[in-house]
Amino acid sequence: MADPTTFGTRIGIVGQNDAIEYGFIDANTIQIWTPNGGALNTTYTNADNEWHHVATIASGTSIKTYYDGVQVGSESTTTLDYGASGFNVHIGGGGVFDAVNNWFTGYIDEVAIFDKAIPAARVLEHYRAGKFGGVVTVSGAVTPAIVTLSVTKSGNNLNISWTPSGGTLQATPALLSAGTVWTNVGTANPATISIGPGSSFYRVAQ
Repeated sequence: MADPTTFGTRIGIVGQNDAIEYGFIDANTIQIWTPNGGALNTTYTNADNEWHHVATIASGTSIKTYYDGVQVGSESTTTLDYGASGFNVHIGGGGVFDAVNNWFTGYIDEVAIFDKAIPAARVLEHYRAGKFGGVVTVSGAVTPAIVTLSVTKSGNNLNISWTPSGGTLQATPALLSAGTVWTNVGTANPATISIGPGSSFYRVAQ
């Protein structure tokens, strides 16, 4: 996703003008608007030029927005019909908040539109599958990919290996609820890491 501070207001992510309108209403706020089921504004703080997962779920009694699998806002509004219009559904502009324009500058990947509300656990699995790799089923249980890391210590070094093979070992000094920055260590498996001060967390990106 792009840095929204580099573009203006009313920037479409996905939606249908006069029905379900979804995107950046301003540089710091993602908005979902509906004619019959209310609206929800949530502050967006991930302007870091990294990939992020954004989801909004409307159940008929509430609207909830999630960033990277974590709920960040909700609004209780009851409706039997969120609305409809004669406009087409657009992704990344071409008409979302308005009949035309609302262009998004950046990258949008793996857009999904559901005909029913999915639970918070499913939203989290979608985020994990997109970020870390895995398989998301269209119904039933979710089966994420499993990568097993093995760590041994030899002198002042750590030896890290993983299965299945492939992918890139990454490290971060801190795990945050959102905005964790991962640095590529390399693709060599096993990898030898010199032990330094502070904490380090590791993962394998497939």
